[in-house]
Amino acid sequence: MVVYPKVVASAYATIVVLREILSCKLPIEIWFIPREMDPFPGALDTLLDLVGVEGMGEIYFHEVLDPLAVGFRVKVHAIYNSIFERVLYLDADNVPVRDPSFLFESREFLETGAMFWPDFWHPSSSIFNIHSRSLLWEMLDIPFVNMFEQESGQLLVDRRKHAVRLELVRFYAFYEPDYFDRMKLVHGDKDLFRLAWLKLRAPLYMIRTPPAVAGKVINRSFCGMTMVQHDARDPVFWTHLVTFRNTSERFDYVIDTYSAEPEFAKEQNCYGQRELVRVGIDDGINTFPVPSDQAGIAEELVHEEAVPHEAHAATQIAMSSNYTLPHINASAVKPRDGIVMVVYPKLVPSAYATIRALRDILGCSLPIEIWYRPDEMKDTPGALAPLQRLAQNYSVGDISFHKISSPVAKRFVAKIYAIYRSFFDRVLFLDADNVPVRDPSFLFESPEFKETGAIFWPDFWHPTSTMFGLHSKSLLWELLDMPFVDMFEQESGQLVIDRRRHAAPLALVVFYALHEPNFLVHYKLAWGDKDLFRLAWLNRLVSNAGIGLSDSFDVFKSRTYNLKGQEDEKDDVAAFEENITMPEHPISPFYKRGDGFDSSVSRDRGVMVCMHDGVLSMGLSLIRELRCLGNKELIQVYHCGEEELSASTVELLFSLDDRLEFVDACSDLESQGIISTNMTTKFRSWWIKPLAMYHTDVRHVMLLDVDDIIMRDPAVLRDLEGYVMTGTTFFYDRVLTKKKLLIGNDGGKLYLRKLLHEFDYARFNVSKGLNPSQHVFETFAFKGRSCHEMDSSMVLIDKERAGHTVMDIMLWFITEERFRFMYSWGDKETFWLAFELAHVPYSFSPKVTDSQN
Repeated sequence: MVVYPKVVASAYATIVVLREILSCKLPIEIWFIPREMDPFPGALDTLLDLVGVEGMGEIYFHEVLDPLAVGFRVKVHAIYNSIFERVLYLDADNVPVRDPSFLFESREFLETGAMFWPDFWHPSSSIFNIHSRSLLWEMLDIPFVNMFEQESGQLLVDRRKHAVRLELVRFYAFYEPDYFDRMKLVHGDKDLFRLAWLKLRAPLYMIRTPPAVAGKVINRSFCGMTMVQHDARDPVFWTHLVTFRNTSERFDYVIDTYSAEPEFAKEQNCYGQRELVRVGIDDGINTFPVPSDQAGIAEELVHEEAVPHEAHAATQIAMSSNYTLPHINASAVKPRDGIVMVVYPKLVPSAYATIRALRDILGCSLPIEIWYRPDEMKDTPGALAPLQRLAQNYSVGDISFHKISSPVAKRFVAKIYAIYRSFFDRVLFLDADNVPVRDPSFLFESPEFKETGAIFWPDFWHPTSTMFGLHSKSLLWELLDMPFVDMFEQESGQLVIDRRRHAAPLALVVFYALHEPNFLVHYKLAWGDKDLFRLAWLNRLVSNAGIGLSDSFDVFKSRTYNLKGQEDEKDDVAAFEENITMPEHPISPFYKRGDGFDSSVSRDRGVMVCMHDGVLSMGLSLIRELRCLGNKELIQVYHCGEEELSASTVELLFSLDDRLEFVDACSDLESQGIISTNMTTKFRSWWIKPLAMYHTDVRHVMLLDVDDIIMRDPAVLRDLEGYVMTGTTFFYDRVLTKKKLLIGNDGGKLYLRKLLHEFDYARFNVSKGLNPSQHVFETFAFKGRSCHEMDSSMVLIDKERAGHTVMDIMLWFITEERFRFMYSWGDKETFWLAFELAHVPYSFSPKVTDSQN
């Protein structure tokens, strides 16, 4: 505990409750600043008098002498300098209702070494502005994390396990100048602990039940005065009142601050909701959604039942006595140990830093294999040069380079390919941005690895707290024909595998990654390769597949986050080509593809054009331009209703391009009940473009007008700073000063300003109180100087980074708002306005529009 004069009474009460009521025998440290106590002689006497009293147990007093340790920093100082190895920190006014000793032996704490509690606030409802657009994430160089903020009135930390994290917390708290405070990014120490843990990707357990509020009720008017926290099993732990159920949706969880006059004094701040209601109790929420009905699912389920049998066949060959993985020397007495990495241009700097750390700082001499796809590197000439120079400069430990040319070894499959075909017998795979802080060579000689031949690491997530749906009711277990396994999910940024001993499970990993159709992807049952290894090892189809689950081996990691995924390419390696996998292309009457369609084309990136018969010639010209300029991405031709495109148009386009598909967005969305039958006719115009953006399943979308004339493959725009930083690239339109559209009169107010002020943010679960972005203030429209802002003839969006809220607001604009007020000439302003209202960052090209004769 930390005390100062005003909280001595509270500390006394808490200690008495702990000792006399809860029978807690844990020793207690009390930290204080002498100069704070000096003006109040005897302030500590009530606490000092407890020392030596029968039943009061061990109580120690420590002076805080560091002149910088003032305010909230005293808490950090106390935890950092505590004499206890495992610390439960309590604010002096924090009163448990149960002996907290059991927390030290709880499964959650033993597994992670850190237990934190949530605050009232989360990104959708925050008084501290820790939301997706906060500068906090950029300053700490970590991606936005959508979770509850932290309430640090209680913290449980194993100081032995988390020395590195506590060092970072201390750095955050004591560094000058204090940017957290100067820019109002964090309130005191409140979130410093979770941010340090997140920065270093360290294991932690955040209590899943949000805090409740305890208070008084007068005439059915409630005034919340006390925060109620829970333990990992959900019972009330720190006080006694539950008003919010853990299974309720987060956007239903809103804590208001208010005055409850006249029942309560005007100066009394109240928290919660004034009207006495029970929130989220017995609401019947289904926390385990199952796939909705879809075309073709009946036929697929027939094939789905065969997956376990096919998996069994795939592993039987690998389990035969004469089978070995590629490049295994079975007669060798001593195994070849080494590190395997996969790189692509954006990851080369991270790989360079990791190798330098291994060689120069950690003294690691393990040989290193660097696997890469030549087709990815050729677009960035000289990308490998820094690593190649590194290989030439080091005399300790070989660094070799290996090409990946298989057409199926793309993105996460490249990792599986590299491990499967490595020239090492025993492999330590490291993501290129994964930096050990200790020479990892010892892992190969650890008893866990010698016993099992495989060491894996846990992810943050487990069945009772998962963002990937790997819970007991997942279809995954039925698909793989294996019982549910209650354990942490796997984080595959590092893997240690003896390839000599584990040919069968590695063959099963390859099967999982390459099987077609890929139900793991189709039903969103697994995320990339993340859990494929542990699932293959756990599956009973593979006998004697030992596995060791590490809690870290003290190899602490610091990870950087890459904004762009790997590209695609080709090769001819027999072991992978036997199981060539193709991307999942939707099977639906609203999608049309020709007989010669190249099903290997990725759905990660694509070009979208909206067409009808009247613009066929321009559409043909645009498609030929794209292909002649070297663009090989999927082309989606969107239309609204079958009558917009004749059979001859469809046949002609299919005959000219084998990576093209037609998509009838209107009919598809009408069948889903998203738009009405009458509404479909309203999209046979420019308005089909944002509707198509809403509908497409392609992640990196490039929307082009059919009358665009391009001089260079526009895919290069994705490599520019704006797209890399935000996942968007928009372009400005011409200036037009007419008082309409964005600067039109909407009920006596300029439309854009009224929209920003009066938009129903709550409807879309968007945080209230955020100021418009800086971009808005700089627009001609906001200044009343132009009714146009954006030209939508070319729009680039990464839909995954944009998120559902942006798309939902975009749908609102085109299905509701445009019929109320003509805010845009056609669809143009819809895109950037949706991002602005969702408080999601976006980027305009700095170049102004120009005209050519």
